[in-house]
Amino acid sequence: MASLEIIGETIRVCAYFRQGYISPMWFEWKGRRYQVDEIRNRWITNEGLGRRYHFAVTVDKRADLYEICLRSETMAWHLGGIDVTS
Repeated sequence: MASLEIIGETIRVCAYFRQGYISPMWFEWKGRRYQVDEIRNRWITNEGLGRRYHFAVTVDKRADLYEICLRSETMAWHLGGIDVTS
């Protein structure tokens, strides 16, 4: 059974930008580094004049999905939520 935990906090992300694609490699949240194992999904939403680049990722060999996003107008990353499996 899965449950969605809404976070909505700013995070620090290491990502590479290549040929029009953004790929997060790891992120830091609450003093801990999370290694991205797989990008399961990516999508874009519009927000005012900017865009949000969303990524559903798995980290550290866990089944949980983390939703992180990059806001184009500020270039700030955020952890939107965690879909926790039990």
